[in-house]
Amino acid sequence: MAATRLTDRGVATLKTAEGGRLEVWDTDLRGLYLRVSGHSKVWGYRYRRPDGTQPRVRLGHYVPPDQAVGDKTALTVAGARAKARKLQTDVDDGRDPAVEIQVAKAEAKEQPLRTFDDMAEGYFKATESGEYR
Repeated sequence: MAATRLTDRGVATLKTAEGGRLEVWDTDLRGLYLRVSGHSKVWGYRYRRPDGTQPRVRLGHYVPPDQAVGDKTALTVAGARAKARKLQTDVDDGRDPAVEIQVAKAEAKEQPLRTFDDMAEGYFKATESGEYR
């Protein structure tokens, strides 16, 4: 677990040996890290709960700034820091981001599967009510 000030130039050059994995922690923002394995670079954030456990939250894949133009899901170093700061404020406010993510996934699984017929029925109801023309 190396700790360094992460920059886009430095992150773009990070590589691991075949089958290896590397975690690089950011010195500017406590808890922010980049996991490098094979051809994948994934941002994550780790925080401490009041009971002492340290869950990890996946933030997204690293995308170089020149490829991130117009992509809202792209996470450069600055984007990852912004997301991690938001999570840190949630933790400071007493919320638990990892639990909230698990609850959201469970609720999404409980939703009924949508078919084309369901979508068509909703569309026709919306056109009758005047929402669509």
